[in-house]
Amino acid sequence: QNMAAGGAFKDHAFVFIHGFRVGFDEALFRTAQIAYDLSPDGVPFGTAFLYSWPSAADASAYLFDEDSARLAIPHLERFLRLVIDKTGAKHIHLIAHSMGNVPLINALKTVMTAENKPRINQVVLAAPDFDRKEFEKVVAAIEPVAKGFTLYASSTDYAMKLARKARREPRAGDATTPPGPAIVGGIDTVDVSALDTSIFSWNHDNYAESKELLNDMSLMFRTGERPPSARNLNFKPQNTDAGTYWRYTK
Repeated sequence: QNMAAGGAFKDHAFVFIHGFRVGFDEALFRTAQIAYDLSPDGVPFGTAFLYSWPSAADASAYLFDEDSARLAIPHLERFLRLVIDKTGAKHIHLIAHSMGNVPLINALKTVMTAENKPRINQVVLAAPDFDRKEFEKVVAAIEPVAKGFTLYASSTDYAMKLARKARREPRAGDATTPPGPAIVGGIDTVDVSALDTSIFSWNHDNYAESKELLNDMSLMFRTGERPPSARNLNFKPQNTDAGTYWRYTK
């Protein structure tokens, strides 16, 4: 019934997978907030789904959350199949933040069959807390399963800061230079360090700074327009030996 009343975007749905230190209630609030912010004209954008893995919701429980995120992989696989098989949505978008990228990226290896592939539209990997070298190998293999992959990297994201302290190896979503964010062919990497990424986690109280990111996601989901600079002139291409990525500059 909810999908039938979705207006022009009733065939769209998105699944949000929260990140480190986010409990169920907070994850539910994040999902509702993202759904609201993706609809700036007041018209609901598709149907929102949340997959909440069992985070300890404690900043000191990094290792616990890491184990929980990995144990959630088969459960997220089943959840995604449920959304794909039962909703009838023709355009399914996936959003994962920080440690939530661990179950999502691994689940995509098996969920994205030839039958499901045409329905997976945009995949947003926000500040993925994922080993950079492993990420570059794994994501290169799953990139063909969706119409578009966008990696939002940040040096200021709170969860990314904690990951930086807890790890010795570079994370895929950390824009700190060196070594900078992960760059993989076919994936649009955008350094959004100058923007507020708390829309994905907690303390979402600064909409003025986050609206650029939300507007970009809204355009991406609605039109699929790429590269990022085609959607927002503030996304400036940065050419490196590893390839091109984009950086938000005011």
